[in-house]
Amino acid sequence: EVPNLNGYFASDANILLTNAGLNMKVKGGTVKNYGALVGTQTPEAGTMVPRGSIVTVEFNYTTNVH
Repeated sequence: EVPNLNGYFASDANILLTNAGLNMKVKGGTVKNYGALVGTQTPEAGTMVPRGSIVTVEFNYTTNVH
């Protein structure tokens, strides 16, 4: 099952996906900026997918992270 990644940092999202047996693909380039949080993901959270499937994530950037 695809975990809900919304609002997670890239590193945390990757850990959640790895623990679920899934792989992360970043849409729109690489994540280098501090404050990048998952904004959207495909497939959506709760979707049943086979182990090894790819979850595509797109990040939003915020300057309000401390």
